[in-house]
Amino acid sequence: MQAWELLKDKLQEIEPEANIAATKKKIEHMRSAFKREYKKVKESKRTGAGANDVHVPNLWYYNLLLPIFNKKDEQSRCGVDTLSSDEESRSSEHEKGRKKLNTLQIKKN
Repeated sequence: MQAWELLKDKLQEIEPEANIAATKKKIEHMRSAFKREYKKVKESKRTGAGANDVHVPNLWYYNLLLPIFNKKDEQSRCGVDTLSSDEESRSSEHEKGRKKLNTLQIKKN
């Protein structure tokens, strides 16, 4: 419950009337919006389209949550990245997050 209190306090900085229920609703909304964008990106990569045709998300927090969701995907699949170097350079921030997560996982084990 302490974590919800901290999140509520942070939300109250921009929405003074926010309570824990509003905080949970806000987080669920952000999570759902992220999942929609994540699915669009993933589906656009599966179509075999070029790097220029891959969906570009417009959520400001997309790159912040991406390592969490990529961790889940990386654990469930093995494969070869077939994206062009243009897409790789655009996603270098994502790669840095993945590497940090992998490093943390190795240190845990």
